Amino acid sequence: MRARLLLKLLPLALAVALALPAAAGAYNDGRGFYGASDDKVVTDAGFILIVAIPLFVLLASMLQKSLDKRKKARKAAHKAYLNNPRWRGLQIVDLVAGGENDVSGVVEFRATYLAGAGDVRVLHERSRFVREHGRWYYLDAQGDDRSG
Repeated sequence: MRARLLLKLLPLALAVALALPAAAGAYNDGRGFYGASDDKVVTDAGFILIVAIPLFVLLASMLQKSLDKRKKARKAAHKAYLNNPRWRGLQIVDLVAGGENDVSGVVEFRATYLAGAGDVRVLHERSRFVREHGRWYYLDAQGDDRSG
């Protein structure tokens, strides 16, 4: 293992050894890549850091809050999906009144759905409806929920 590490580091050390003398011999009077630096340059760099670091923290915090909010929404949606039945079919058993000219009606039906655990269930219900202002509204039901 040490031999492998040594073989990987040897080319890197050789490249650094060859590049350093050329970089050290560059003529820049010790000013660096930016150029001459005086108190104004150092002060400006300090102010930039004073502004940049809190700004970065603020933006990162806002991003984290957004991601946490999205994560909570996804978890809530998944939980709601698991708790809600997935309807598979509807069979109308009986219909009493409920036509276009009627003001009330009764519908008996069987609805097949998958419950949270994946078992198939049947909702058998006889429901009363009433029409108001051209729209049908559910009133109440007499029925039972049976596994099928």
